[in-house]
Amino acid sequence: MPDSVAIGLPCRNEARNLEKPLPQIMGVIESLDEEVSIHVVDGSSTDGTPDVARRHGVDIIEQRGRGYGGATRTVIQDLPAGWIVTLDAG
Repeated sequence: MPDSVAIGLPCRNEARNLEKPLPQIMGVIESLDEEVSIHVVDGSSTDGTPDVARRHGVDIIEQRGRGYGGATRTVIQDLPAGWIVTLDAG
């Protein structure tokens, strides 16, 4: 775990915006010689954001708390990794 990397993407209604970057991020992850995981932190989306993430093989975490701060706290609390990266979905 100390060398692992977890990427968290806080999202709320970002289905359309995830279509392009998720395959690109997954491609970069696959080319690395490190343990890297990617997770969408969903803030109660109503546009199919979790479906898009699942279609690309990305783990879904339900956000606790409100807003970007709640999403960031969820990432930090839920992802067991030596390094945590957050990226904006939009």
